Amino acid sequence: MFTKILNVRGWTALAIALSALFTLATPVSTQAANDPARFAGIIGVVVNADGDRVASAVVALVNRDGEVVRRTRTNDRGFFHIAHVRPGRYVVRAAKRGQGAGHQGAAVLPHHITEVRVQISQ
Repeated sequence: MFTKILNVRGWTALAIALSALFTLATPVSTQAANDPARFAGIIGVVVNADGDRVASAVVALVNRDGEVVRRTRTNDRGFFHIAHVRPGRYVVRAAKRGQGAGHQGAAVLPHHITEVRVQISQ
């Protein structure tokens, strides 16, 4: 009798586990799975007036309404990336204390990575 209970519990546990696996593997919605922002982004570099890359600069992505939608910093080589950006027109602003600020327009297209070079100066 204990073997029968174990087998039933084993099959039940297996059925629950498989159900959970298929539920997690199914997209929440087709619209969410096909959202162009999932694959669009911006990569870039921040340079000073001499063309040298600027590490640890603050980078802000600003939409057409003037709202900052994302912020990040450049790495130790002056590069940055911003993922999951909705398609549209933006301004990428960069600044570093003591070195100045600058901005560059950017058009983000669905499923594309937009490259930007921002020059800062005082």
